[in-house]
Amino acid sequence: IEVTTGLTAPGMPTLLSPPSGTVTTTQAITFAWQAGTGDPPEGYNLQVDGATFTTTATVSPTLLPVGVHTWTVRAFNAAGYSNWVTPAWTIEITTGLAMPGVPVLLSPPSGAVTTTQAITFTWQAGAGDLPEGYNLQLDGATFTTTNTSSLTLLPLGVHTWTVRAFNAAGYSAWAGPAWTVEVKRYYLYLPIVFK
Repeated sequence: IEVTTGLTAPGMPTLLSPPSGTVTTTQAITFAWQAGTGDPPEGYNLQVDGATFTTTATVSPTLLPVGVHTWTVRAFNAAGYSNWVTPAWTIEITTGLAMPGVPVLLSPPSGAVTTTQAITFTWQAGAGDLPEGYNLQLDGATFTTTNTSSLTLLPLGVHTWTVRAFNAAGYSAWAGPAWTVEVKRYYLYLPIVFK
């Protein structure tokens, strides 16, 4: 004798909020959906970025990191599972910041020639949101600082330098073209005395 519950699997749920493609600076998100057709669900599986959570409610408060996230839901009861809602919906959490602008190089001016090997490179923030810091690129090597100046001891020769800014939203372009500074040897010329 076959005993059946008389149940059928619930229908696929309907996603409600946040709508797919939402962009927000709020990291505390409440996912909401409603039951589909068919027999009543006993619960739901919420899948966020591939991780599955089980709940009996039709809402789920979640704290999300900055980035793009996908979410979907399926329902279940004693008779089985519905299909996952497809395609999965997306939500993007942003910092609310814009990238900083390209810094403005100040000194030493491009093409400067000096006999001083201790050089202080200076610049100022460009347009856009405030930078959290800067990358100084000197002769192809990159150094990170939160200041708008950097004291560096340079060997003799011609050197190139440029700067970019960064914050949580990303990096600006490098200030370009790169500036140059030439460090020359200091020569002391003595007078010639004829007797």
